[in-house]
Amino acid sequence: MTRRLLVALVTLALLPVLLATAGPVSAGSAASRCDYVPCENAASVNVVVPTPVERATRAKVRVMVRYLSGAARPTGTVVITVKRVGGGLTWTRTRAYTGRITVRTPRLRKTGRYRVTAVFTPEADSGFRPGRGATTFRVVR
Repeated sequence: MTRRLLVALVTLALLPVLLATAGPVSAGSAASRCDYVPCENAASVNVVVPTPVERATRAKVRVMVRYLSGAARPTGTVVITVKRVGGGLTWTRTRAYTGRITVRTPRLRKTGRYRVTAVFTPEADSGFRPGRGATTFRVVR
């Protein structure tokens, strides 16, 4: 056997032993949460508004959050913001999230485009990352 092949075989034989004895690497509280919960678990935030919305009516905004991997149920808070494109209205609500959220905006008296943004913040020490979603809708006569 050549020396290079012998070194490769010894390295492959010892690699599992080295990895098993090293243990989890911790660089503080954020890293320690990732030892047991996958930190790649980002939230997908879906915002739905039936469009078009009639003028002087209240739009119904639905927010759904799910994690991209795994079957964990997301819990935390969602901040929902509705802004009129071009200014004139900014409306914000914060809700606890344990399932789907439905909120109604104030009466939208001006026609035009509106943008809805939902920002999900998971509970502290859950090991999951936050997420955000947005959509636009029109208010018509």
